[in-house]
Amino acid sequence: MIIQSNQKKAIMVAIVASVFILAFANMGIAKSKLTKGTSKSVPSKTVAKATPKSIANGKKVYGKICMTCHAIDGGGTIGPNLTDKYWIHGNGDFNSIMNVILHGVPAKGMLPKGGLPLKQQDIVDLTHYVQSLQGTKPAKPKAAEGKLIK
Repeated sequence: MIIQSNQKKAIMVAIVASVFILAFANMGIAKSKLTKGTSKSVPSKTVAKATPKSIANGKKVYGKICMTCHAIDGGGTIGPNLTDKYWIHGNGDFNSIMNVILHGVPAKGMLPKGGLPLKQQDIVDLTHYVQSLQGTKPAKPKAAEGKLIK
């Protein structure tokens, strides 16, 4: 069977569309709940408490997708400093951090889930790790951005 050029294009479009549909289904957005004080949704299984193991896994995920813009110690480079009390998106609580991870900040070049097919547990662990950076002292902290959260 010979496949024509326009048939190849149609097949490729169908494959790409399927990948995007699966990626969004994996994000769990369709089965999520709204969280208090936010306009975006996060998965309903976000109640786990931080443990040394979850923070260690979150640090690994951070090293793969976040450190380029936020620095290895969270002090910020292209992206904002994650160690201070100033927040551009949300208020630094679990749900607002998770929302930024899940939905990204496309206007600033931050892809949802860092552009990777992260598992829900990795997202939860990454959120815990980012929270653990708050109050630490990075080597070269970027100047404060956003609003002060007390």
